Amino acid sequence: MRINRCLLLLVALLCSVAILAQSEDDAVNARKARLNAILEESLGDVQNLKLPENRAFFYSRIGNIIWPQDQKRARSLFLYAATELVNAQNFAESKRSLNPYNELLTGGNTRQQILNTIASRDAELALELLTRTCPAALQRALDNDPDKNKKISNYHQNNAHLAQNENYMEQNFYRMAAEQSPERAVKILKESLSKGLSNETFNQLNRLAEKDPAAAAEMASQVVEKLLRSGYVASEQPLYANIQLTQSILNHQMSRQNGDDIKLKFDNTQIRDLAAKFVSAYLTDKQVAPYLGSSILPIAEKLLPSSVEQIKKATSRMNPQNGNSDYDAAYQKLMENDTPVEQMLAAANKFPINNRRQIYQTASNKLMGQGDWQSAREILSENFEDDDYMITNFESQLGDNLTNQGKFAEAERVIDGLPVENRIGHLVNLSTAMLARDPKENRVQALALLEKARQLTSEKPENTNEMNMLMQVIGGYVQLNPAEAIRLYEGVVPKIVELTDASAVLNGFQVNSNVRDGEFLIVHGDPFNNFGGNLSMIGAFSRFDFDRTMKLVDSFNRPEMRISLRLQLLDGSEIITSSVTTRSSISIWNQRKGK
Repeated sequence: MRINRCLLLLVALLCSVAILAQSEDDAVNARKARLNAILEESLGDVQNLKLPENRAFFYSRIGNIIWPQDQKRARSLFLYAATELVNAQNFAESKRSLNPYNELLTGGNTRQQILNTIASRDAELALELLTRTCPAALQRALDNDPDKNKKISNYHQNNAHLAQNENYMEQNFYRMAAEQSPERAVKILKESLSKGLSNETFNQLNRLAEKDPAAAAEMASQVVEKLLRSGYVASEQPLYANIQLTQSILNHQMSRQNGDDIKLKFDNTQIRDLAAKFVSAYLTDKQVAPYLGSSILPIAEKLLPSSVEQIKKATSRMNPQNGNSDYDAAYQKLMENDTPVEQMLAAANKFPINNRRQIYQTASNKLMGQGDWQSAREILSENFEDDDYMITNFESQLGDNLTNQGKFAEAERVIDGLPVENRIGHLVNLSTAMLARDPKENRVQALALLEKARQLTSEKPENTNEMNMLMQVIGGYVQLNPAEAIRLYEGVVPKIVELTDASAVLNGFQVNSNVRDGEFLIVHGDPFNNFGGNLSMIGAFSRFDFDRTMKLVDSFNRPEMRISLRLQLLDGSEIITSSVTTRSSISIWNQRKGK
C-alpha cells in the first residue's frame, strides 16, 4: 500500500509538472501569436502610408525583425523596400526644380539607413540593391573623372565627397558579406578588391591573407598598382582613402622588415616605388603635404633614406619657428598634469585672459579630483565675476562625482542647491545610482528622490523645457515604479498628438522639411523629439504591461508614429511567420502595385 501511495504521488507530481509546462507553452505561443498579429497589422498599415520613403523604411525594419524566423519573407520585404526607395527617388527627381537639395537625389540618409539595415542581414543583397537604388546625381559623381573634365564646376568637390561615401559603403558591404558567408569569403573579398580604393581596402587585404595568402599577394599587387597610377588629391580635395591606404601599406611593410611574421606580403619593388611617390607628393604638392607630414619622415628613414635630408628641409620651410614659442612653451609646461596647483595660480596673471580662464578651470578640476572641492569652488568664485553658468557647471560636476563615489547624502545636498532645471536630472541620476548599488536596501530612498524630482515638474507641461524635465522623471520611474511611469506618460499623449499635428501643418508648408503630404518622414527621426519628448521608453513599458502599452500606442492618431512605436515593441521579440501570412502580404502588395 505504501508503494502504491508513493506511485500515486509521483504520478500526480508528474502530471502537475506536465500541466505547468503545457500552461507555460500555451502562454508563450499566445504571446507569439499576439506579436505576429501586431506585425501583420503594422505591415498592412505600412502599405497604406502616403510616402514611398516611409514605406521603404518600414519594410526594411520589418524584414530585419522577422529575419531570424523567415529569411525568405524578409528578403521579399527588403526588395519591396528597394522598390519603394526608387519610387521616392523618382518623385524627388520630378520635383527637383522645387527642391534641388532633397537628400534622396544624392543617395543620402534615407538610402543609407535602408541599405545598412538590409546589409546587416544580407550584405550580398545590399550590394545588388546598392546599384539598383543609385540615383542619377550619385551615378554622375561616380562616373565623373576630374582629370578628363577640365571645366570649372561648383559640384566637383561635392561629387568627390559623394563618390567616396558610396565607395566606402560598398566596401563595407563586401566586408559584411564575407563575414556572413565564410565559405565564399575568398571570392567576395577578391571581388571587393577589384573595385576602387577605399578606407576598407587594407583591412580587406588582411582578411583575404588569413584565408588565402597567395590570392592576397595577387590582389595586393593590383592595389599598389592602382595607388601608383592614382594621385592624392582630386577636385582640389585630398583623397583621404588613398593617403591612409598608402600609409597603412608602407607601415605594414616596415613592420615586416622588423621580422614580424605577417601573412600579407607586398612586392618589394612596388613598395619602393610607392614610397618614392609618397615622398614626392610631400615635397612637391603643397596642398597635400600637411596630410602626409606626421608619417613621412619615419617612412623615408626606413624605405627611402636618400630623401631624409630633403624632407627635413622642406618640413622646416613649411613650419617656421613661431615668434611666441617661448611664451607657448611656458603655458604648455604650466598646464602639464604634474604642475602643482599653487604654481599654476601664482603664474596665472602672467598670461592673457583667455589663458587665465583655462588655467583657473584646470586648477579647480585638479583640486576636485583630489577631493578638495571647497578649495576648487573658491578658485572659481574668486577669479570669475557673475559667471553663474560656470558655478552651476561646477556644482553639477561635483554632484556627479559624489554620486559616482557612493556619497549619496553629500551628493543630494549639493544637488538641492542647483537650479530647478538642472536639479531634476541629477536627482533622477542619483536615484538610479542608489538603486544600482543596492536595489533592496536603497529602494525606498530612491523612490523618495524621484518623488522630490516629480514635485518640481508639471504633469501638464506647457513648453519644451517642462516636457523634457517630465520625461526625465518618467525615465527614472521606469525601473522603480513602471505603473507610475506609464500613468505619467499617458497624461502627455494628448499634448503629443496636438503638437505633432500642429507641426505637420507648419513644417509641411516649408520646402525640404520633415513633412510631405501631411505625413512625417520617419527616417529623419522621431518628430516629437523637437518638443522635448522621448518615445524610446515605450519598449520598457511593454515589458511591464503589454496590453496597457498597446493601448497607449494606439492612442497616437498618426499612422506613421503608430507603426514606428509598434516596431519598437516588436524589435528583438520572437515573431512567428507562416506561408499563409507570406502569401497574404504578397497579395496585398501586388494589389497595391496594380493601383
